[in-house]
Amino acid sequence: MTAVNRLVIRAMISEPIYVKWKGAGGEAYCFELNPIGTPHRALPGVYIFCHFGALNALVADYLDEVDDFSRRIGNDVGSHPHWEEIKAAGATHVCTLHVPGKAAERVKIEADLRRAVDPPQLGRAKAA
Repeated sequence: MTAVNRLVIRAMISEPIYVKWKGAGGEAYCFELNPIGTPHRALPGVYIFCHFGALNALVADYLDEVDDFSRRIGNDVGSHPHWEEIKAAGATHVCTLHVPGKAAERVKIEADLRRAVDPPQLGRAKAA
């Protein structure tokens, strides 16, 4: 492979884009940002459907935790239980944070973020 070919290949492979969402407790969580419909691996974690608002700031449209990104937000995202509401809210991207281990850690992070970003509840009772 020539040096030119390596440069062309490197230019076609983009680096992931990371964004930080800050929790109510002050913790900053580093999420990977992708357009909706991007394939995802079968990993557990927290995800945020979002769109770009004023001054290109991200606005959270839906926030949840899941044990398998590929099933909930991957190629079959249209089967998400709140998909129509998420689309109607204007979501264009999804942020993912891989959280290995037990569901309790994902739930803790989700709750911290929910208190800070206050996304629409979309079919859920608003947390007190």
